[in-house]
Amino acid sequence: MVAFERAKELSLVVFDQGVCQSRNTQSFVRIMARVAFVLSTLLLSGCSEAIRLQKTDPERRELLDNLPPRPPVFSRMSTRPPADQAAQKTCEEADTPDFLARHGYAVVRGAMARHGDELHEFYKKLKQLQRQPTMIDKEFRLDAMEERTPNIFKALERIKDQMNDRLGTHATHRNTSAFYKGQCQILLPGMPCHRVDFWHNDWGSYFYGQDHKNHLTFHFPINVPKDAPDAEAGLGVMDFEKIQRRSQGLHHRVKNGGRATFMPVNASLSTLIDHAHGPGGVILDFDVNEFGCWPKLKMGDVLVLSGDTLHFPDPLAKHSSMMIGYRNDHPRLSREKLFTSDCIQAHMYTDIDDDLKGGLAAALKDVIHGTADDAELPVLDGSKTLHYLAPAFSPVGGAVYAVKDAINTATKSEESQILKAWQEKTCVEEKTAVNTPIGQEFMQANALAYMKRVKQRGVSGQIDAIKASLKLDEVLMDRL
Repeated sequence: MVAFERAKELSLVVFDQGVCQSRNTQSFVRIMARVAFVLSTLLLSGCSEAIRLQKTDPERRELLDNLPPRPPVFSRMSTRPPADQAAQKTCEEADTPDFLARHGYAVVRGAMARHGDELHEFYKKLKQLQRQPTMIDKEFRLDAMEERTPNIFKALERIKDQMNDRLGTHATHRNTSAFYKGQCQILLPGMPCHRVDFWHNDWGSYFYGQDHKNHLTFHFPINVPKDAPDAEAGLGVMDFEKIQRRSQGLHHRVKNGGRATFMPVNASLSTLIDHAHGPGGVILDFDVNEFGCWPKLKMGDVLVLSGDTLHFPDPLAKHSSMMIGYRNDHPRLSREKLFTSDCIQAHMYTDIDDDLKGGLAAALKDVIHGTADDAELPVLDGSKTLHYLAPAFSPVGGAVYAVKDAINTATKSEESQILKAWQEKTCVEEKTAVNTPIGQEFMQANALAYMKRVKQRGVSGQIDAIKASLKLDEVLMDRL
């Protein structure tokens, strides 16, 4: 039926063009012959496709009807204040792996206290990034920095190994870095202030493997001005134990997750934008800032974060800092994570499968059919990863993914077709949810939170933020 409708639409277009252009009966006959050819070709291919789908549709429908349940795209959560209000206001601190597992962060005091000269090397690179728009990438890559600051990286490796050994995690591959100057994240040479002034956990490190359990991030000061107190941390973190005391359900939703943002509006309204489970999230009846903790770092201290920890650069910080991340080089994607992905992420998986000629679906075959809980993902090189991530980070690309119902795929395996059918089903569900009353209420609450941020930034700050996003999009697209 779909093929017939496509054929009819195409034939009408050809027919209209032919009638307008034809000036005699002979040309009209030629046009009608073309229409007949188009109709017969599409109908024949459509019939063969319909026969194939008729054989597999019942099995596929049964599989799609029995996927792991997704949380509602939009929901409301009412909570009661935790009984221990004093604990909610306290910023606890320890440097052990167990503390990291429970709270999402740990503070290792004095880990780099003897390496002040090497910390200054990072600060010199930060200043070069700010004033040299044409600086070559390799000059500030981590492998180049490691040659000049070996003791810094040895200190990070020791902390990383201790955390991995005790927790049984595999955050072993160094893959991300960023400079911070106050609340500005300096990602690229000559880039305007990239404001990350909201509670969030990271997108890029989660998007493909969805594995923040095996991910560690290290944040440490590299320069503190003389007029700045040592007590300025530069980075706030959300304490998972505080989240759990407020709501077990909320804790379950964000723990080991990613692509999430908390947006406070006022004392009785906040939103959780949970992109890992759809374009929406949860309306909350309290101020999520109560989860925040601001460790007081000095030069030489290291703040360790698990990949799922929501964080927020300190708007009052005067010092500069560095962030370096480690991830699992061979992530395993679980069935639950795969089939609770949102529309944008689902498009990414089907696009990767298409480019790999069915290779992703083949690797996930047992996961797709429910005979395995997880499977190792194919390794993508750096340029390919950027290719798939760019649409998600670009407002335009994200919008295209969000409204794109179907994909073109040359793969014919049953697993690839199941991935495609699941992606289409997911996108339709999300579009429907946006137009529900709870969806509209969420959008309004989120708009209030966004306008609050704009007001706090000021006009110039908002312009800088837009410029930074456009610059990042431009560089990502240039590297594809």
